[in-house]
Formats: sequence, structure tokens, C-alpha cells
Amino acid sequence: MKTIRWTVLFAAALCFSNYVLAQTAAEVKTKFNEAATAYQAKKMQEAIPLFEKTIEMANASSEDVVEVLENSQKYLANAYLTVGANQAKAGQLDQALATLIKAEDLGDIANQTVKMRAGTMISTIYIMQGSELLKAEKFQEAADICNKAVERNNKDTKNALLAAQCYSKAGNAEKATELYKMVIELGKTHSKYEEDATKAKQAFASDLLQDATKAEKYEDVKANFDKVMQLDSANAQAYLVLIQSANNFKKFDEVIANADQAAQLQSDDELKSTIYFLLGVAYQTKEDKAKAIEAYKKVVAGSNVEAAKAQVEALSK
Repeated sequence: MKTIRWTVLFAAALCFSNYVLAQTAAEVKTKFNEAATAYQAKKMQEAIPLFEKTIEMANASSEDVVEVLENSQKYLANAYLTVGANQAKAGQLDQALATLIKAEDLGDIANQTVKMRAGTMISTIYIMQGSELLKAEKFQEAADICNKAVERNNKDTKNALLAAQCYSKAGNAEKATELYKMVIELGKTHSKYEEDATKAKQAFASDLLQDATKAEKYEDVKANFDKVMQLDSANAQAYLVLIQSANNFKKFDEVIANADQAAQLQSDDELKSTIYFLLGVAYQTKEDKAKAIEAYKKVVAGSNVEAAKAQVEALSK
């Protein structure tokens, strides 16, 4: 008897389960109307779970509820967007991200305008979070936050650029380089990326030159200089670092080979004079008095003016 009783109960439960799953078009429509009423009253927090339930019911229905399903998706995407925006305004950034990501994901199939607007907000929130961590000098955390935005959208050049700069500060040159190059390449594809691509070139070059000033071998300096030249062949700062490093490592032939080009690129007379002074030192070391005097005479500004004049007098005797 017990076996028969359990069999009957199981069959009844199965029928009930099938009833729950097999929603009628009328039931789906009723739930949609309930959700829409909350939506029209701008009660988005109430509307969201109702639209979610409507979509669940529509997907479980064997009847024609396509129009209700599509409308539910559109309204739900909008509701997510509205709630996410309000959360962001209230400073609830983590909650806002979670909600806006839902809006963007649903907008991909339901509403491209919502998808675009949600994507913009998501990018902005990641930048805000990354910037706060950057201010606190939590470079790795800042980089990882901004990189999340890049993982969602590999054309988010602003987050990619900030992530690259933070990875560089955190000591992850490989990841920084990858992101810098990504932004630079995007700059070649569309004018809207050009500004960030230019910033990426400048920041990348600055990082390379900073590493060059810490190098223990001239060959390492030159290697970084060559990388900068691939980004910007007229980078005045790169040439200045090259000349100063060549002088420090006593690579006087390198100073002589690059000094004129380095000086011509400088817009500041003091920097030009610094380069010509080092050129004078290089020629003097190579015992070419005439060339040394010529170089020293071009030192017209900065702290080396008097020393250059003294050298001209000494070499002219």
C-alpha cells in the first residue's frame, strides 16, 4: 500500500511541477502587466524582479509569448540602467557596477542604446575606482581594477591607459607594455582613439626613459632609446637621456654621433647648452681641440656657461 501511495504522490507532484513550468500566455501577460505597472510608476526596484520573473515564465512557456519576452527584456535593461545610475550617484559603486553590467549584458540582445550607455557608465566607474586606488598608491590594485574594464571591452582605451600606467608603477613592465601597445594600435583604427593613443605613446616613452636612467649598462640605455624611437623618432627627452647616459658611461663616440640631433630637438636653450657642453667634453677627451672649442662656444645658457668659457680659453692657448 505504501508503495502505491508514494507513486500517486510522486505523480501528483510531477503534474504540479509541469503546471508551474508550463506557463500559459495569459499568466505570462499578467506578470508582465504587474511589472509594467511598477515600471511606469518608476518603482524600478520593484519592477526588476517582476520583469525577471516574467522572462523566466516566458522562457518556460510553450505558447507564443515572444512579444512579451522581448518587451520584458527591453524594459528590464532600462530598469537596470536607471537603478545602476542611481546607485552610482549615491556612491554605491560596487552595487552600481553589478547592476550596470546586467544592463549592458541584457542590452546586447534587447536594447543597443542601453548597452552603450551602460558601457560608458561602467568604464567611468572603473576609472573612478582605479583613480582612488592610484591616489592611495595602491598601484597593483588600481591596475587590476582598470584592467577589468579592458577585459569587458578591449576598446576601452581610457581604462587601458590608466591600467598600463599603474602596472608600470607596480613594476609589471610586461603587462604595461602590452596595454600601451594595444592603445597605440587602436589609435591607428579610428580617430576617436587617437588622443588616447598619443597619451599612450608619451606615457610609454616616459616609462622607458625612466628605466633608462636607472640602467647599469649603456647597452640597456640604448635599447630603451631605440624602443622610444619606434614610438616617436623626434623625442627630445629621449635624446637628452641618451647623451647624458653616454657621457656618464664614457661612451664619447656616442655623444659625438648624437649630440647635434639631440640639441636641435630641444626647445630650451639651457638643455641645448647642456648637450653642447657634453659634446665639448667628448671632443676634448678625443683630443680634438677645434671641435671641442666649437661645441663649448655654443653653451649660452645654464650653469655650464662659465665652465665652457674657461675651456675655450684654455684650449685656445
